[in-house]
Amino acid sequence: MGRIGQTLRNETQGTVVAQRVFCATSVLERLGGLLTLPPLSVGDALVLDRCNGVHTFGMRRSIAVVVLDNRGITVKVVPCVSPWRVVWPVRGGRVTVEMLPETLARSAVRLGDRLVID
Repeated sequence: MGRIGQTLRNETQGTVVAQRVFCATSVLERLGGLLTLPPLSVGDALVLDRCNGVHTFGMRRSIAVVVLDNRGITVKVVPCVSPWRVVWPVRGGRVTVEMLPETLARSAVRLGDRLVID
């Protein structure tokens, strides 16, 4: 799992969502997800490419989930997903971003916003 960019930006609002971004691109990386990383800090995000739904089985804390289409447009925002829950696949979803609920709250991402990685 590698770092793919400096920041995750909300291009629509002109704000920074996350300052440290990790990317899971292989099947194994997507399967392991956050369980294979050190605990996230506020301002961190995990980007799961080719993923439109996630679970929090085995997680110790809640996460926020944002699903993007192939253009980076937000098609679903879930502010708080408790451990042992499922965010079912979203039609048209291509990328899922996981972060702490605090990271999402301070960035105020909304449906229809375009997110980009710099």
